[in-house]
Amino acid sequence: MKSTFQASYEVEVAVKLFTKSFDSGTTIIFLHDWGGSTRTFSKVIEHIKAYQCRSVDLRGWGQSSVAPIVDSGDAQPYSMRHMANDVVELIGMLPNIDDYMLVGHGMGAKVAQVIAGTQPVGLLGLVLVAPAPASPLILGQNTLAAFKQALQNKDNTNRFILDCLAAEAQALPDLVLQQVADDIMRGTPNARSAWLAYGMAEDCSAVTASISVPVCIVAGGRDRFLPFGMLRRQVMKSYPDAREYTMKQSGHLLPMEEPKTERAQRRTTIVSQERDTFQQECDAVKPECGVVRQERDSFKEGCDTVKQKYDEIEQEMGEARKERNAIKQELDEAKKMTQANAWEELTDSTSDGYSHGDDNDDDDDDAIFEAGQAQGEYQDDLEHYSEDVDDKQYQDDFQGQSGEEMMASLSMIDKPTVENEKPKEAIDSHWLKIVFRAPFVSSRVKSGNPRDETR
Repeated sequence: MKSTFQASYEVEVAVKLFTKSFDSGTTIIFLHDWGGSTRTFSKVIEHIKAYQCRSVDLRGWGQSSVAPIVDSGDAQPYSMRHMANDVVELIGMLPNIDDYMLVGHGMGAKVAQVIAGTQPVGLLGLVLVAPAPASPLILGQNTLAAFKQALQNKDNTNRFILDCLAAEAQALPDLVLQQVADDIMRGTPNARSAWLAYGMAEDCSAVTASISVPVCIVAGGRDRFLPFGMLRRQVMKSYPDAREYTMKQSGHLLPMEEPKTERAQRRTTIVSQERDTFQQECDAVKPECGVVRQERDSFKEGCDTVKQKYDEIEQEMGEARKERNAIKQELDEAKKMTQANAWEELTDSTSDGYSHGDDNDDDDDDAIFEAGQAQGEYQDDLEHYSEDVDDKQYQDDFQGQSGEEMMASLSMIDKPTVENEKPKEAIDSHWLKIVFRAPFVSSRVKSGNPRDETR
C-alpha cells in the first residue's frame, strides 16, 4: 500500500503552495474541494499503485499561504482562474512531470476544468469527482443557509458535514468527520467565504469549452450537496463524450468515505482503465508521428536538393551571361572593324574611279581637264544643232534639261554629220559617266585647272 509519505514541496508561485508526493510513475495531481487539503485523497492514494501522486493545498487552504490581497488589489483573489494559474505554475516547477492527469473534487473539479480549458502541455485527461460545474452553481435555499451557518463555528461545521456532505450520519467515521471539520476551520476566513461569495457564481464555461482531453465524471448516488440530477443538468451535458460512473452508496465526500473492498477496487479500476486508455491513445498516435517526421525529413531533403539545383542553375546562368557579354563585345569590335574596312574600300574604289592611283595626281588632273574640254565641245555641238533645228518645240524641250536628258533628246534628232564629231558611244564612255558620277568635277573645271593656260 502507498502509505509512506516520501516528499513535500513548498513552491513559490503567486502564493506558496504545499504539495505532497508519493512514489513514482505517471503523475496524477489531486485538487481538493472547499474545506479540503492534501489529506482529502489519502485513502484513494493508498489504493493506487505505479503512479506518482501529488496532492496540492490550494491558496488559502491547508498549509498553503493566503492570497496577496494587499499587494494585488484584486477584488476576487480566490477566484477559480487565480487558483488554476497557481496549479499550472506549480506543475511547471515540479521535477519529473511530463505527462499527467488531473483529479478534482467539488471546488477543485471546477479549478481542474479551468486548467484543462487552457490546453496545457502534457495533460492526458480529467477526472471530475462530485464536481462543481464550470457555469455558475445554484444551490437550494436550505443548502445555502446551512452553508452560511457552517462558517460561524465548529459545531455548525460538523452539522453541515453530516447533513449535507455525507451520505448518512452513521456512515462517516469519527476520524473522517474530525479531519473534514479541521480542514474547513484551518482554511483562512477569506478563502472560506470567497467560495460562497463569488467562487460558486463564477462563470468559466467559455474557457472550459476548449477542453480537448478525455473526461471522466464520478458522482455519488446519495450526494445531497450536489445531487445527481443537478450534475446531469449542469455538468454532464457540457461533456457529452465523457465517461460517467455513479457510486450508489456514496455522498459528496467520495474520496474520504470509508470504502468497502469492492468500491475501493472499482475506484482503482476506474483510474487504471482511464490511464490505460490514455496510454493506448498515445501509443496509437506515435506511429503517425513517426510517419509525419519521415515526411518532414523527406520534404526537407527535397528542399535542399531543389536549392542546390537552383544554385547550380544560377551559376550556369552567370557563366552564360559572361559568355554573352564577351560575344557581344566581339560583335561590336567586328562591327566597328567591318565599318572601317567598308569605308576604306569605298574610299579606295572612289579614288580608282577618278585616277589610276593615289600617287598619280597628274593623270587625274589630265582626265578631269579632258572631261571639261569634252563638255565644252559638247556644248558647242548643242548650239550648232540648235541653230539647224526649225521646230521651236525641240528648242523648248532643251530648256532646263540635264545632260543625260539632253542626250536622250538629241538621240531622237536626225543630226547632220559634223566633221570630226566624236561618236556618241565615245562621249558616253569618255566623260559623261565621269561628269554625272562625280559632281565635284564640274566645280573643279569651273574653278580652273592649273594647266588650263598651257592647254
